[in-house]
Amino acid sequence: MMRRMSRPRAAYHEAGHVVIAYERMMTFASVSIQPDEDCGGRVVGLALCGGNPSTVDHDLALVYAAGMAADAIRQGRKSVGVVDMLNQHQDGGDMRVLREVTEGMGDLPAYDTRRRKLVPMSAEEAFCAYAIDSITRHWQAVEDVAAALLDRETLTWGQVVPILAPHMGNPDWATEDPA
Repeated sequence: MMRRMSRPRAAYHEAGHVVIAYERMMTFASVSIQPDEDCGGRVVGLALCGGNPSTVDHDLALVYAAGMAADAIRQGRKSVGVVDMLNQHQDGGDMRVLREVTEGMGDLPAYDTRRRKLVPMSAEEAFCAYAIDSITRHWQAVEDVAAALLDRETLTWGQVVPILAPHMGNPDWATEDPA
């Protein structure tokens, strides 16, 4: 049984997934903060749409890391460290999937905000570092999606695109409804 997540925390967490999915040219059918026995929310029907098929594992890893990053940043840790984020979420479902997706990838270069340079990190650390950076850059988009989730509880792709477009653009691939 999972620990219950507050509605605001779930909204920001799911919004993090949605914002990075959009950034990575991935669509989805819906996003919800309706809790069930497994999680506090869910993105349903995640699919690559116009991105690079050879990087789909990287894209998925970033999407899974993004929920944790948004959650950490929302809790007031804007300068959140990768190790802190990994430790906080070590038993969560997103972390389990992130570990599965990154298994065997080895070290990757990532920007270490504390040392202010690129350093080799484990794949899961590197994807978390990228997610923290990307979520920080798109924070207003995360806040707007979270607010809409708190208002409506479930959003379709067609409802999310107009929320994200002012912040992240409205490319041609984003106008097709995946449902």
